[in-house]
Amino acid sequence: MIYHNYAIINEITNFDIHMAKFLITGGSGLIGSKLTQSLFKQGHEVAILTRRETSDSAHPREFQWNPTESFIDEQSIQWADYIIHLAGESVAASRWTSHQKEKILNSRIKTTSLIHEYLEKTEHSVRALVGASAIGYYGSKPSDHTFTEEDPPGDDFLAHVTEQWEAEVNKISGLGIRVATIRIGIVLDAEDGALPKMAGPVKFGLGSPIGSGKQIMPWIHIADLVRIFEFVIENKQLAGPYNAVAPQKINNRAFMKQLAHTLNKPFILPPVPAFMLKALLGEMSVIVLTGNDISSGKIVNSGFEFKFTELQDALTDLYSQ
Repeated sequence: MIYHNYAIINEITNFDIHMAKFLITGGSGLIGSKLTQSLFKQGHEVAILTRRETSDSAHPREFQWNPTESFIDEQSIQWADYIIHLAGESVAASRWTSHQKEKILNSRIKTTSLIHEYLEKTEHSVRALVGASAIGYYGSKPSDHTFTEEDPPGDDFLAHVTEQWEAEVNKISGLGIRVATIRIGIVLDAEDGALPKMAGPVKFGLGSPIGSGKQIMPWIHIADLVRIFEFVIENKQLAGPYNAVAPQKINNRAFMKQLAHTLNKPFILPPVPAFMLKALLGEMSVIVLTGNDISSGKIVNSGFEFKFTELQDALTDLYSQ
């Protein structure tokens, strides 16, 4: 069993690790690739949905899909016990033009709708679907409030995207399938994602706060994020949204200072002015200039235990590997 150290699991888990088959969308991304590695190590079978031509010798197994043409290889749905839905255009890939905003939204809505369609029309034994979401659900407006899963969505672009995304995922529960969504914070990995971008200037001795430096940075170590997905999948009573952020509350100035300390670099420069980032990134600058306190209480109260609760420990682990 996954997480055999937690007594609570013995009461609420009833599937055999060697029997579980996981179908992952977005399997080549940071989260998908780490999940695949972890599930393989624990004896699961894993397959990914891919747009490229599939290969019989591929590892993990591959099934073809093409959301643009509303196509999924039905064998993938028939094969799977669990679906982990991570696919979606990166929100940080480029400036948020009208066209890019449409891509960000449609890549999430259309892929989810397609999965729903095939689950509805295909005979299968899918037990649960766990979908990615984001803490952008709560909006970027600064607040002293600590946001929980009970709070309503915000009123900006990312909030609207995640609200619609989750709504589409939740429709699948109408098919009698357990559904959960993971609202992901800033994922820390030394080689991919946001951290290498933040660490780049620091490594050259150019570490500094961003904007006011007061904005909260809800972060999570990639290992803990993988474990949350596994935890939610394995515990059949868990459904609905779960915030995936470490318990520690830390602002941007403290975060960047700790990063510089971990990399043995100075932290003496003045903050990067907000107006410069707004000029460079446009509306997308809200990603780095804003942030709120997000509670991880719901997942913790469900029995999950974070391995990395302090940023210092997380960064030390990532840069010592």
